[in-house]
Amino acid sequence: MLKLYIVRHGKTLFNEKHLIQGCCDSPLTEEGVQQAKTLWVELKNIPFNACYVSPMHRAIETATYILQNRDIPLFINHNLKEFNFGSIEGDSEDKLKFIYPIMQGKKVDGFDGDNMQDFTKRILKGLDEIHQSNSDGNILIVTHAGVITALLNTITNLPKEEVNYIKNCSVTQLEWNYGWKLCN
Repeated sequence: MLKLYIVRHGKTLFNEKHLIQGCCDSPLTEEGVQQAKTLWVELKNIPFNACYVSPMHRAIETATYILQNRDIPLFINHNLKEFNFGSIEGDSEDKLKFIYPIMQGKKVDGFDGDNMQDFTKRILKGLDEIHQSNSDGNILIVTHAGVITALLNTITNLPKEEVNYIKNCSVTQLEWNYGWKLCN
């Protein structure tokens, strides 16, 4: 059976300053580095076959801390990168309320970033690529809150309001059993 351990990257400078961070990148904070190092301890006895990571530096750096001293291949997967917030990247998170309808699959005039349908298709394509390359075993994925949230909203029967906020360096587990299932 294939089991995915999907991790959100550690806390970044933009997370700390409450700035919109999608495809722009900011470094991990000291707290973010410590979160990743703590996760290394928690996951060090899980025999991962491979690690797939978003191309964003914050995700790669988090994965590097989690995989330290282990001989596990790391693959960059561009389909795991975060939602593109267009011209509001780097602005205050307060601006997210103006584009909230996009998260519900609606169009917002003047928004120049991703739309939810294409974003979700991209994520599912990335998951399919991982599944096609790995029929069983444990796989580590290091990505972003938006990716994990969209994935959970798509593959689970949970109402959107029940998908909790994805904390930095949290682990979401999925397994393949004739479809993706959330592990308890």
